[in-house]
Amino acid sequence: MDWYWVLVALALALGAFYNAYEAEKKAKQLEKRVKGLEEKIK
Repeated sequence: MDWYWVLVALALALGAFYNAYEAEKKAKQLEKRVKGLEEKIK
């Protein structure tokens, strides 16, 4: 296995991990917004 492919695989794994992390942060922000709206409705 070439070092090049090892680096490519690592970069892809890091990219996927980062995307998942960002998506989770956005989901939590949306959750807070929804809870805030629910409080206003009550």
